[in-house]
Amino acid sequence: MDKPQGNQTGLGPKDYWHIGPVYVHKQLALLALAGLSAAVLLIFGLPSPVPAPEAAPIPAFRYDDPELAEQSGMVQVLDGQDRVRYLGEVAAGAYTGRGKVFNEAGELLYDGPLAEGVYEGGDAKVYRGGTLVYTGEMAANLYEGQGRRIDPAAGTVSEGQFSKGFLEGQGREFYAGGTLLREGSFSCGLLEGEGAEYSPEGVLLREGTFSAGLLHGEGRAYTASGRLLYEGQFWRGVYHGQGTIYDTLLNVRSAEGTFVYGTLTGQGTIYHPSGQLLYTGQVYEQRPRADAFLGLSLAEVEEAFTTHWTLYSFEGTTAFVYPYFSLMFLTESPIRLVSPGAPEETDLEEPGLYEDEILAPDTDKRAVLITQALSYGQPLPCVAQPETDIASGRHAPGCREWFSAFALGDSLEGVGVRQSGPFIWRFTPWFQTESGQAVDEFRTEGAGLETMTVYQNQKDTPLWYQTAQWKEVP
Repeated sequence: MDKPQGNQTGLGPKDYWHIGPVYVHKQLALLALAGLSAAVLLIFGLPSPVPAPEAAPIPAFRYDDPELAEQSGMVQVLDGQDRVRYLGEVAAGAYTGRGKVFNEAGELLYDGPLAEGVYEGGDAKVYRGGTLVYTGEMAANLYEGQGRRIDPAAGTVSEGQFSKGFLEGQGREFYAGGTLLREGSFSCGLLEGEGAEYSPEGVLLREGTFSAGLLHGEGRAYTASGRLLYEGQFWRGVYHGQGTIYDTLLNVRSAEGTFVYGTLTGQGTIYHPSGQLLYTGQVYEQRPRADAFLGLSLAEVEEAFTTHWTLYSFEGTTAFVYPYFSLMFLTESPIRLVSPGAPEETDLEEPGLYEDEILAPDTDKRAVLITQALSYGQPLPCVAQPETDIASGRHAPGCREWFSAFALGDSLEGVGVRQSGPFIWRFTPWFQTESGQAVDEFRTEGAGLETMTVYQNQKDTPLWYQTAQWKEVP
């Protein structure tokens, strides 16, 4: 081809390929190459892809096939109904290596390492009813080592160290929603040692030392809202030993002492919600055990209570009243009241009209003996209660009825009452009570004590009062 001349056609050297002495027009060359390619495709068509080599089929054997004992590698093991019961590795016919085990319904039971047919190794998965129930390490067909167990029936998930199928050592359990349920040291799947339990809302309920899943030793119990309820010693999940119980509304301690199978009993201390110490002595269910003072002296009563008594008097009966506990201690011992403003001392039997009476300063409180304990508006702690609703007798109203009605804020019938001193109240009957106004009484005996219970009708407080005294020995 001749060398192109000038720019007569608008073409220049850049529009040609220079091949030796020949100049080839670029556009014409590309058009010729496209035409040649199209002709080849029309004549020979598209080239066929090279087929991939087919995967070798996994050999299948029945359980009783003698050839299975000679196999190593991947196999399928079928039952008598040609259902796949195992898919995985074998060594000399034994399930050894990684494999999957199925039941007769075709459900996956296990996916993980095996050693001669035994679930053994890490990264194992166990299924029940087609649901995953465990992932982790296995040994001798049991959960052994680090793992995670799912219990669909209980709706819980356990994770930690397993031994013989149970949590053993440090671990945690969760509710199905993922909220922590238990954490701490486990043995045989139960908390053993230091641990804690939580509500489904994630609120701490119990913490301390556990045994067989129950608090046993030092621990704390909380309400469902997370307020501290009790701290101290436990026995098989119940308060037992030295402990403190709390007012859960005010978050302050209420009482402390010795608990016996969940009940505060024996020596204890009771506090006011303000924190003030109110009482130290024999207690029962967070109240002073008033019957424990029967036969003791006023001095011993005052030593146990930190608050001052209020004195009710009628003729030869005197009651030392502790309103916070709704308790009275009655005595028939002679009591002498004096009025510093009076010209001379006034005896209880001959009351004056002064309003500044006090217990005589020279009173020997050790000689004032308590003969009855009375609780108004609620039962006496730790005494026998009526077993039937049939009254065992009747009596005319007296000082016990008047004292109790006044302490409860009820109106008094047939008796007047006036305050004659800062802590002194005197009762005076207006007339003799008629027999038709007799009061039903319910008497019960127990542990050498005689208990009398009197009820009210159509009152907000159906129990009027309950007294206890030592049973008289004939």
